[in-house]
Amino acid sequence: MVFAESKIFKGDRVIWIVLMLLSLLSLLIVYSSTGALAYRQASGNTWYFLIRQIFFLGAGLGLMIVMVNFLSVKIYSILANLLVYVSIGLLSAAVVMKFSGMIRGTGRTLDLGFISFQPAELAKISLIMYTAKVLGKNQGKRSHLKRAFIKIIGHTVVVCGLIFVSNFSTAALLFITILAMMFVGRIPFRNLFFVIVAGLIVVAAAYFAADQFPNAPARIHTVKGRIDRFIYGDPNSEKGITQADYAKLAIYEGGILGKGPGRSKVSNYMASAYNDFIFAIIVEEYGLIIGAFVILLYLIFFL
Repeated sequence: MVFAESKIFKGDRVIWIVLMLLSLLSLLIVYSSTGALAYRQASGNTWYFLIRQIFFLGAGLGLMIVMVNFLSVKIYSILANLLVYVSIGLLSAAVVMKFSGMIRGTGRTLDLGFISFQPAELAKISLIMYTAKVLGKNQGKRSHLKRAFIKIIGHTVVVCGLIFVSNFSTAALLFITILAMMFVGRIPFRNLFFVIVAGLIVVAAAYFAADQFPNAPARIHTVKGRIDRFIYGDPNSEKGITQADYAKLAIYEGGILGKGPGRSKVSNYMASAYNDFIFAIIVEEYGLIIGAFVILLYLIFFL
């Protein structure tokens, strides 16, 4: 294999192969699922989002090659500590500015004047880097793993707690990601079990607090609303107009073999066809077989 002998693609060749396959699939799906979006935002130029996707993939691949070949692991070790504390500072600033009325909306975006960005995006990368560093340095003894667990969970609670103020789903996904990393990193399962139980207690407390405290922060009511929709269903689903309804329709119409590349009809009605519900469009166009293959790639990556 080219990855096994190449001096450029250093590291695990299976990960590189999975990455390349997912990237190629993304080009096909992004092009076919952004047709309606192209007419809304790019004057009907359906090539716009494909070219943009190629640019981002190329830039990302180039950056990864540079990072693997020319940067020492020590640099990432130093950056991991630095970035995680910078992220905490930026997240804290966003929370303070939100509650002081200095920024409007959900508070996810921090506007520094010359640049506007979401601190949570930096926090996700930095916390994952920090977790990988701590796990990598504490694989010797059981006591080392315990120390790693305490460090990681402390930083995770702070970062995810600050993200939770403005974005519940991002905080939850990042928390689950860190738990998965600790599981792979040989942290004892009983420690992870206690964290999971504690997390469920926090979510349950938020759920019941929403009824008792109507003036509670909006994120508390968001948690309750999502749990209620999961248990009782979305009231709008009776009209068949929710994103989940469209996703189910796309999967149903795709069947086993799919309708063919670029032949998705549901993507023209879904507001999130090209991001949150991209998998449904994959199944509609390429069928359940290719959909299962995509899931298999992610399972291989995780393994």
